Amino acid sequence: MRVSRIAIYALLLLVLVAGIGSWQYRQKYIYRQLEKIEELLQHQADSAWHVLTQMEHTDRLYGRNRALYSLLYTQACYKNYIPVEGDSLIRFAVEYYSDTADSLRKSKSCFYMAQVCRDRYDRHRALDYFQKAGSAAKGCSEYKFLSLLYYHWGCLLQDEKPYTLALNKMELSCQYAVQNRDTAMIISVLGEMGWGYLSNGDYQLASEKLEKAISYAENIGGKQLGWLNHCYSVLCWKIHKYEKALELADRSLAFWKDSVFRKTVFALKGDIYLDLQQVDSARLYIEKGRNDADFRKKAAYALSMCELEKRLGHYEDALRFHELYACSVDSLMKKEETNRLGELQQKYDYSLMQNENGRLKAKEQRMKILVLVVALVAIALLFVFYGIYNRYKQKKEYELQRNKQEILEKEAVWKERFFHMNEVIRHIENICELPALQKDKKASQIRLSAMEIEQFLSAVNACYNQFAYRLQKEYPVLSKTDVCICCLLKVGIRNQDICYLLGLMDEAFKKRKYRIKHDKLKLDIALEDFLKSY
Repeated sequence: MRVSRIAIYALLLLVLVAGIGSWQYRQKYIYRQLEKIEELLQHQADSAWHVLTQMEHTDRLYGRNRALYSLLYTQACYKNYIPVEGDSLIRFAVEYYSDTADSLRKSKSCFYMAQVCRDRYDRHRALDYFQKAGSAAKGCSEYKFLSLLYYHWGCLLQDEKPYTLALNKMELSCQYAVQNRDTAMIISVLGEMGWGYLSNGDYQLASEKLEKAISYAENIGGKQLGWLNHCYSVLCWKIHKYEKALELADRSLAFWKDSVFRKTVFALKGDIYLDLQQVDSARLYIEKGRNDADFRKKAAYALSMCELEKRLGHYEDALRFHELYACSVDSLMKKEETNRLGELQQKYDYSLMQNENGRLKAKEQRMKILVLVVALVAIALLFVFYGIYNRYKQKKEYELQRNKQEILEKEAVWKERFFHMNEVIRHIENICELPALQKDKKASQIRLSAMEIEQFLSAVNACYNQFAYRLQKEYPVLSKTDVCICCLLKVGIRNQDICYLLGLMDEAFKKRKYRIKHDKLKLDIALEDFLKSY
């Protein structure tokens, strides 16, 4: 019976060990499979995506397997241009790798979290995660990822318009792309840098970067060259090289069959012809570049047409297009453009009022003079009221400061009285007033008990802004006796009296005081001076 029971226990233990071993083997097998998918993702993102979607029971993954799957799945989505619904999946990777030594995966998880936040228009969090990704990536040698990280980081900063910071990130991205010999990435980074310098008004550097990017792109071809020619065309338009701008715009059109991008180029050509005073060609290309599906392009179209109609003197049409522009931009843009809208309204009204009689003109002039006088009076009254208010405010601040000082002085007097009313304090003061012979005779009676020390420290805390508590908290190496010595020195008790109160010999007290100053507090000034000001 006993042997059979032992056999059953042994069998159960064997089954348990086998189960744990099987589970660990399964976890290791899944992790090796995920590592193979990670390698596949570097070169064949679509195949890696297909394998990840075919994995079964992904909701049962645990620990590092779950973190790595979350990272790879999000990475595969971005590489295959598949929208990511939210940050619930990549969050597992961020939380797991934040406490590990795997700096590369930690950086990647933060990078893709930043991408998700950026796509959800949470730019503040996106910049925060880009910062974390950059910090974690220090020391990494995967230049392809580092180039991608600083490129997207720079693009986001460029959208927020701190161009100097954005261009610094772009420079780092370009350096890593050169080290990785990634020509396509070099072209993208140089193009974005050129656009950044162009937006910042540094046309010389913008020209250098764009020319360099175009020289690289001409060797490999592709749509990048069309985009670069478009950027260079914008630059030439900005610096008034209109013929060169039109030539580059036509080159850009040759690389693009996409109707959306072609409309952008057409709109640019319309603006160029508008600057050249060729209004018919300008109208043709502005209309061809019209794109009502895009918010910003619709606003740009309306603004260009407004400028065209204004130059032709058609103020009513110009007003209509400007109203369309004002409806297309955000609230800030609307506020900034209010004055221009008012100017167009005034010009249109003036064109209608040219046929009216002189009486109305005289009335309008009188109204303007009246408005000017009222405005001047209002400004003068504003300055007067501001001066009165400023004097009243200064008087109140002075009275408040004076009352505060009086309260502090009264509080100090009250604390001093309260301190000296304490029984332990009075007991200590009476001891200090005794002659030296009586102190020697009553040495054992004079020494403070543990309870008296506690009461003394409580009184010091109450009257000196928690002095003992703050000292013990900031310098935990101090013993209770050390703190008591510091408190006695704080309230002005002489060294010899401290020896009587704590039952210390002169030499022992000097050594303890030396250790407090040099070993524990590490002071360069006198201990008493430090304690008085603490």
